Amino acid sequence: IIKNTQDLNYEIILVENGSKDGSFQMLQGYKKKSKRVRVINARKNLGFGRANNVGVIKSKGEFLLFLNSDTIITDNALRESVD
Repeated sequence: IIKNTQDLNYEIILVENGSKDGSFQMLQGYKKKSKRVRVINARKNLGFGRANNVGVIKSKGEFLLFLNSDTIITDNALRESVD
């Protein structure tokens, strides 16, 4: 997202959904690289929908886009979507 999004004010909210594979620690690295990234540790698996709701509560934006972890954003697609 960060690499392929220009000219758009946005935030990235990552909800770590209780995995046991070191994901939370990895996500903290993204938080250190960008002020746009917020990491929320759910501490348990809430399921996709409930985890999204946790992210919504913390969001500040006008628009929301929910992405799975395997989604790839290319060619400023988010800017084009907002336009």
